[in-house]
Amino acid sequence: RFRSVASPKLQTRQTTLTIPLEFRSQVVPRAEWIGRICAPASTAMAATAFGVNLPTQDFAETIYDPVSDLFGVWHRMVQTAAQHGVRGYITRFRSWEAVRRAVENGDVICASVRFRHGEIPNPPRIYARRGTQGHIFVIVGLGPEGTILVHDSASKDWGRFNIWTRQQLELAWFNKGGIGIVFTKSPRPSTNTRGSRPVRGPSI
Repeated sequence: RFRSVASPKLQTRQTTLTIPLEFRSQVVPRAEWIGRICAPASTAMAATAFGVNLPTQDFAETIYDPVSDLFGVWHRMVQTAAQHGVRGYITRFRSWEAVRRAVENGDVICASVRFRHGEIPNPPRIYARRGTQGHIFVIVGLGPEGTILVHDSASKDWGRFNIWTRQQLELAWFNKGGIGIVFTKSPRPSTNTRGSRPVRGPSI
C-alpha cells in the first residue's frame, strides 16, 4: 500500500494553475468504440497542449492494438504522440511533489486509475454510481489547497475540470500503481527524480 509523500508547496497553494489544452470525450463517429477509448481521448487531449489538434478517432485508430483488442496500451500512446512530434514517457508517480513539478513544468500527465464503487469518498459526479476497473484521465491543473484538476473523457457533459482531492487520487491512482503517461515539451523526463521512476507496462 502506498504512503503519500506530501508536497507543502502543493498543499498551501492558494491559486489555480491550468495547462491550456482541449477537452475531448470518447464520443467519436465509430459508435462501437465509445466507452473503450479513454487512452486515445486522453492522448488527443494531451497533444493539443503542444499544438497538435487531430480528431480523437485518428488517435484511436493508431493506438488500438489488434493482438490484445485494447486501446489502453501505454506504450502505443507514447508512440502515437511521437509520430506527431510530441514527446512522452511512462513513469510511476510516488509523491505529490513530483506531480506538482511536472504540472508546473507544463507536462501533461495521463493518470491510470482504478477503484471500486464506493471506494472513493465523495467522488466527482461521473463516479457517483460506479467505479472503474481501469481508466485513464488527464491531469490539467492544480487548485487551491492541493486539489487536482482533471479532464475525464468518460463524460462529454461532466468531464471538464473535475476536482479531485489528494486523498481521493491516492486511493484511485497512487495506491493502484501510480502509473502516469507523461507528455512533455522537455527533451527528457522532467519527473524522473525522487518521487517518480520509469516503468514498463502494457496497458491500464
